[in-house]
Amino acid sequence: MKITHPELFNFTVGFELECLLDPADRDRSFNYSYKFRCEVAQVVAQVGALGVDGSVGFFNFEFSSVKLPALSLLYKGSDLLRVKINKLKKMCEAATVQPLERAGLHVHVSRIGLTPQQIVNIYSFVNMHRVWFVSVWGAETYDYASYEAITPYRLEKMEHDALLAVESDEQGIRLCDCPHDRYRKCKYFAVNIHSYFPTIEFRAPRSSYNYNIMLRRIQAAIAVRAYIPQVEKPTLEGFLDFINNNKIALHYLHGFLEHKKSQK
Repeated sequence: MKITHPELFNFTVGFELECLLDPADRDRSFNYSYKFRCEVAQVVAQVGALGVDGSVGFFNFEFSSVKLPALSLLYKGSDLLRVKINKLKKMCEAATVQPLERAGLHVHVSRIGLTPQQIVNIYSFVNMHRVWFVSVWGAETYDYASYEAITPYRLEKMEHDALLAVESDEQGIRLCDCPHDRYRKCKYFAVNIHSYFPTIEFRAPRSSYNYNIMLRRIQAAIAVRAYIPQVEKPTLEGFLDFINNNKIALHYLHGFLEHKKSQK
């Protein structure tokens, strides 16, 4: 199937899929913790290429994807990604591991080529239209991905930080290595422009093992990244028109919007 406007999606995408053990099932004894960590290590080892690093915490683990071309996650998405997600789902269901709604699907889109103002616009746009993004990403707010009120003070800070991000990218410096005492706090916004990768990190989407839901949430981040550089003053109406005009490319997201419309 032909992509409508492929030139708009010429950037890379990555994601982190975090999973937690359901608190109701937690046995905080050392033996159970050890058992859980062994299961996670087995899942990480067997799923492999989905996540390359697969870091393991005390009651959580996280897969981090390789960088993928945005086009590979449009229309029906990546067949390889589908296979890996389905394999991950089966293995985790067989173990004691389950995704929690408050756990994150963190989507990273490249910020290379964006101006400081475009980075600020992405941050502002998502936070100003949080109701719409909650309907797609499935999370209102939680400790590690909070939506922010857009105030003149906040915008001033974001403009400074966006300029710092662009300068550090141009110099090949990791952002967290720069003198930047706000990094730790701002990292946990729903839109994190402070990622030490040269990316903008969308932290709000909830975790899922459902491939269609996961792809739709990734596509929403891709759509924001592709739409914002095309306009001077982004609006929700313009964004929805952009999705509609690219409905072949944004297949799962478009279908979701049509379903929501039919329910009204």
